[in-house]
Amino acid sequence: MINKINLFLGNFLINKFVPNYLIKRIKFLKYNNLLIENDNLGRHIFGSIFFRFYEKAEIYFLKKYFRPITTIDIGSGLGILSGILKKKYKKNNFLSILVEPNKKNINFSKKLFKKNKIDKNTNFANYVFMFSPKKKIHFDLRNVLDSKIIKSKKKNSKIKIIKFDDLKKKFKFKNFQIILDIEGEEFNLNENFLKNLNYCERAIIEIHSKSQNKQKKLINLIHKYSKLRFKEKKNFTFYFEK
Repeated sequence: MINKINLFLGNFLINKFVPNYLIKRIKFLKYNNLLIENDNLGRHIFGSIFFRFYEKAEIYFLKKYFRPITTIDIGSGLGILSGILKKKYKKNNFLSILVEPNKKNINFSKKLFKKNKIDKNTNFANYVFMFSPKKKIHFDLRNVLDSKIIKSKKKNSKIKIIKFDDLKKKFKFKNFQIILDIEGEEFNLNENFLKNLNYCERAIIEIHSKSQNKQKKLINLIHKYSKLRFKEKKNFTFYFEK
């Protein structure tokens, strides 16, 4: 019920109090000390940042628990979460890896990090993240910043897939913390990936299901194969740590 009320209030604020002229006039937004350029953000994303509830649960866990160590942000979107962490620990030269299939989002993230002078030791990986290779997985190249992975027959919608082992080989890290938001792909967790979580200090995972049964099964699976233990939940976002 609370989630539905929050969603209703958020949409009400955006639709009633974010007219087009305001979106056109405001070039930059400041959110958790991060300067964000309004580069065609769209009404909903602009409004959620403007009213300060964009990815609120994730940011709460990020600021409360995360530390300046190697951070893997899978499904990084606009890069705002990793950007907030980088800005908070700007003096610490820790490795950040942002994995995002949408090229527009990757370009937005690069500009965001450069503008805030936090692009040192940061890598942007333009891939669809999968736990195991799948056939006929393509990317929806809609002209929006929040494009999703869908099944498509369009030849120009193909994009490269990367697995966690590939990330480790490419960027050479061991201990890490992770942000995981991959639009339901988390239900395809496999044993190999979960064993990699033995080297994970802490994790923020958004579970894309309202089913408490599905959520519980996923939490139990993480417990079974990794050293991570569920600690706290906000909305559909779950925090785990060793």
